[in-house]
Amino acid sequence: MIAEEYDGEDKYRTAPEEDPLAPVLAEKEREDALREVNVFIKRRRRQDLANPAQLFAQILAGFPASTTADLTPNPLLQQGW
Repeated sequence: MIAEEYDGEDKYRTAPEEDPLAPVLAEKEREDALREVNVFIKRRRRQDLANPAQLFAQILAGFPASTTADLTPNPLLQQGW
């Protein structure tokens, strides 16, 4: 299974009294748990969303061509990128 995740930088910011490693360690534990059940995670950042056609092609590249030949991006999902 493939999971796509938008990875915003804000989640790594912490208050001065908080452990700055806490969000990173929590994410690592979550990702380790997903890998244990054979989920491959691809993280995306804001700049990855700048070119929807390229992003769509990259996502499709993770699947066999026989399963993606008839797929096209949904224009409604691209609004606001």
